Amino acid sequence: MCESYSTSVCEDSRRLVVKYTFEGDEECVYEYNGEEKLFTRPFRVTENINRDICVIDKTAMGSGQVIILDRTGLVKTIYSADRHQTNNGHINKIVSRFAPSDIACDKSGRIFIVESDNHKVHLLNKTGSLIGHFLTNESDFFCPLSIATDENNQIWIGNEYGEIIKILHVTGNEIIE
Repeated sequence: MCESYSTSVCEDSRRLVVKYTFEGDEECVYEYNGEEKLFTRPFRVTENINRDICVIDKTAMGSGQVIILDRTGLVKTIYSADRHQTNNGHINKIVSRFAPSDIACDKSGRIFIVESDNHKVHLLNKTGSLIGHFLTNESDFFCPLSIATDENNQIWIGNEYGEIIKILHVTGNEIIE
């Protein structure tokens, strides 16, 4: 996805996401939004049920954002906890630094973003708008690092110590332990 860990982008560096078919043929390259480079350091990628491409982009050491592209590569939403901006100009301010470590989508299109540094999971709807947070640092849940969903709408969350620490169920916009 990128040639080095650095978040410094020089003129000749390439930061892109490539989508392939099941046969291994290149289907689409996501690199530019018009003339502007899309990514600083693409880190994790998933595709949603509506075929949107959801990318964790590391913007600096210890911080990042989630860029949601439609299937043609147009930016639909940019989400970060300190600034959530959608294409209609709506902005929510939250004070803490946002450092996403993993991303997953469920069969209903909800987007789950794990944030290890702040010990929480962000829950977005399929358009990228914030629904809420769960397993915040007030709980006994520390250092969530990875996340996956399964066909039963269960959320599997692992920590940075290699343990599966939570298996949750999603009903509507409710998370049940």
